[in-house]
This record gives sequence, C-alpha cells and structure tokens, in this order.
Amino acid sequence: FNFSINKLRDYQIECINLINQSINNNIMICLPTGTGKNFIIANFIKQRYITNPNEKYLILVPLMAVIII
Repeated sequence: FNFSINKLRDYQIECINLINQSINNNIMICLPTGTGKNFIIANFIKQRYITNPNEKYLILVPLMAVIII
C-alpha cells in the first residue's frame, strides 16, 4: 500500500490530529459512508509506525453490519 499524507483531505487530517490528541483515551470516528475512515486509520498507524516501530496495533471490525429498524 502506498498511503500518502498529501492525498488526505482536510477533514481526514483533522481526524488524524484528533486521534493523536486523544492517544491515551478512547475515540470514535463518525463519518458518512465513503469518506475514508479506513484511510484515516491506515494513515494514522503509518505515521505512528514511522516514529514508534515497536508499537502494536489492534483494529476491531464487525463481521456483519448491525441494522435496527
């Protein structure tokens, strides 16, 4: 994968900055479908890995969407 910080949109950069500020707290990213939530977290991890290569990362995702009607 070739992720580049230059290809991030302003709101994605803002999300990464908020994640960095909340590094010792829980955080939830709520954005509409197709706005790059996975791209945001991938770029965040890439940035952290460059400066902290020994850190471990765990990403949890649901196996199926939960829909409440």
